[in-house]
Amino acid sequence: MQLLSFDIEISDVFDLQENEDLEDHAPFNVAIASTVVHGGEERVWYSTGKDGQPLVNMTRSKARGILRYLRGIQEKGHMVCAWNGLGFDLRWLGHVAEDPKLAAKVAVNLYDPMFQFFNQRGFPVGLAAVGKAMNISQRKSMNAADAPRHWREGNHKAVMDYVLGDSRICVPPVVMYGLGPNGCVSAADLGDDGT
Repeated sequence: MQLLSFDIEISDVFDLQENEDLEDHAPFNVAIASTVVHGGEERVWYSTGKDGQPLVNMTRSKARGILRYLRGIQEKGHMVCAWNGLGFDLRWLGHVAEDPKLAAKVAVNLYDPMFQFFNQRGFPVGLAAVGKAMNISQRKSMNAADAPRHWREGNHKAVMDYVLGDSRICVPPVVMYGLGPNGCVSAADLGDDGT
């Protein structure tokens, strides 16, 4: 079975205050996404203008294309995973794509290691902390809150590297610990009502 990890970065810039909920700033626009096939292709996804330069916000058609790609991978019997993909990435990718139904289809078969950790331990944990604890060589290259600023300032390569890095960091916990449909509860195992 092939394993693909994905991640998104938003383009919305704001300062999150202490104890403030990120969702207070929603809905979010997506700037860029990445997909990493374990041992294979790595790809960044973003929209470009007529001049070939990256746009600040991903277009609806690009977001739909990513969702179709992810669903196609799943339909071939492969695992798609994303750190907090159920609570964040798919929600906002579906919003930008204006296709929450397709995002929901991807979500039903998505493996989200942070969701698993929350179910087993009762609290979420950040990707950077997991990467450090597992001694994963790939490190986060910036703070997530900085990515939208860098993207808007034209530091596209830095954000591309960052989003790819997050997709890479998500793979080892899944591979090293055999997590997935046979190892833990996945969203697909929860039933139709999500409980």
